[in-house]
Amino acid sequence: MPITHVILDWDGTITDIDRESQSFQELYPQLFCERLGIDQETYRTMFDELRDDVLSDPGLGFEILGYDVVPAAADPYLLTQKTIQVTLQQLRDGSLDVPHADLPDDESAFLIDLYKDAVGRAENEAYFRDGKDATKRFLDDLITHKDVAIVTNSSTAKVEAQLGELGYTNDDISHFTIRGNAKKLFVTPSYDSLPDEVTPPGFPRAVQLRRGHYNDVLTDLEQQGYSPESTAVVGDCYELDLALPEVLGYATVQFATPFTPEHERAYNEGKGPTCFVRTYGELSEALC
Repeated sequence: MPITHVILDWDGTITDIDRESQSFQELYPQLFCERLGIDQETYRTMFDELRDDVLSDPGLGFEILGYDVVPAAADPYLLTQKTIQVTLQQLRDGSLDVPHADLPDDESAFLIDLYKDAVGRAENEAYFRDGKDATKRFLDDLITHKDVAIVTNSSTAKVEAQLGELGYTNDDISHFTIRGNAKKLFVTPSYDSLPDEVTPPGFPRAVQLRRGHYNDVLTDLEQQGYSPESTAVVGDCYELDLALPEVLGYATVQFATPFTPEHERAYNEGKGPTCFVRTYGELSEALC
């Protein structure tokens, strides 16, 4: 059956998340140092070394509410946060020797507040993969030939604003079905109708599948015509965007970023030439 519908991730898939997050990547460790009284110049080299360690370990995951839900280096936001988590762990066990204030009793609350502070202060400029013109041409072609839903962890308002930056009017934007706050990062153990987890060939860690809210979004879209038989799901992170849809029977396409793990590339390329792409041109061909 031909692909007539497309479910599209947004952050990292359409946006250039590395450029977009540059301000956050600088602010987060800076604020961390301020709160713990750590000399920033001393820590900067340590941070860079720890960040490289996280990047080089494909089996390292990022935990939320006790579940290992995504590769720790899947995007710059996660990578930066994981590096600070590793820093706190090494400060606690004494393997990182740097003068600091008392460590927080409630580390989760500390990290959540730190994240919110950094996000609130960070610059909010939008950057698009290959620039605005190339992105607009791709999306124009896509909505001309397919029904398109955007499913993202970001807010619907943020996606609408960024579509506006691309030159879309409110009437144009109505051609997209937008489902924000998809909560793809969150596991819902009670969803026993879904498999618990799966470990694809070559993966160093199991992939969590019971992402209940994301499953609900897909179910809702299926009732609007986005059936597994006629729909392709496109995303930059296999674990976050594509693993659940794949198990549910959707065609999936991974859109590479500089943070794509080698095992994800190998797995998706191994499924066929339309399952892993690097450019808008390749993606358009994959969705024909």
